[in-house]
Amino acid sequence: MSRPIEEIDYPKTADEWWVMLKHHKPQLLDLVAKYHPYYFKRYPAMPITAKRAERACQGFRNKIGQDTTKDPQRIFEMALDGQSGVTLVGLLNETWFGMPESTAIHAEPGFSVLCDLCSEAYVLEEPDGRYASGSSQR
Repeated sequence: MSRPIEEIDYPKTADEWWVMLKHHKPQLLDLVAKYHPYYFKRYPAMPITAKRAERACQGFRNKIGQDTTKDPQRIFEMALDGQSGVTLVGLLNETWFGMPESTAIHAEPGFSVLCDLCSEAYVLEEPDGRYASGSSQR
């Protein structure tokens, strides 16, 4: 059982991970639309605060954009419907990777949630190392 969403600062269980994802779905989908390399347009005007990291990331962003053959927003919806944690974690990580290396990105609605869902994705793993699908909360 999960804590109420108001008490979840970051997910400590698989149930809490899914509750956070579902609760913040609109913000997360907006971030996917803005920053996933598949959609790359131009970033909003943000000062790059880690120039070397930004240069290094660009090659990876290009690769992610080229390797993504399906609409990431649609993938998000399908993975959520199918309770595919591994797909969602991958998609959120690609989106995070697509964000500019700027401290200004922290002000984007949903940014901290996206970071928490990526960094705490281990809560979805089963003891044998496989990702658990879904949650007891539907």
